[in-house]
Amino acid sequence: MHSQRFNEKKSLCTSASTVAAAGFAYATLINDAALAAKFKFSYTALFKQFDEELGPAVQNIHDDANAIVVALTAFGITPAILTSLQNAKNNYTAKVEAPRNAVAQRKAYKTQLVTLFKETITLLKTQLDKLALQLKATEPDFFITYTNNRTIVNEPTSHTEAAGTAKDSVTNAALLVVNHQPKIISHSFR
Repeated sequence: MHSQRFNEKKSLCTSASTVAAAGFAYATLINDAALAAKFKFSYTALFKQFDEELGPAVQNIHDDANAIVVALTAFGITPAILTSLQNAKNNYTAKVEAPRNAVAQRKAYKTQLVTLFKETITLLKTQLDKLALQLKATEPDFFITYTNNRTIVNEPTSHTEAAGTAKDSVTNAALLVVNHQPKIISHSFR
């Protein structure tokens, strides 16, 4: 996966530097130093940029070239080449952002799970436990079973864990890995 992104970065830098070179040549031909400065990007300069910087740099090259695409046709740059560069940049940027987005999404899911656990415990304590008391006299077997199931008993040397993986429905990528060791929960029905 890493080598695929590395190869895509090389390809993107090659395409962007080719467009930049044509733009620089055109700007030099018409003696426009400000325009030439916009296209002063070599393959090496682009490739050395961090992933977060490369996307915007390539976008600037694309946009500046698109503004003078008619003039750049004589230098081998066509609208189709610029469209291809835009698509390559979009694809690369999406792949760069995907791991960061997954981390943020996992953090959000973890926060949401903690909230849901707290809400569930509150629901059990404030409503179900209180309603179960009504059955203590009429359904003692049910009440005993309920109270036994509401108590998690752990010896100090053993652990109860909830484990699992939540996956993205589209990419099947792991979004959240849960490995939670709950505290000992005991409840008194008084």
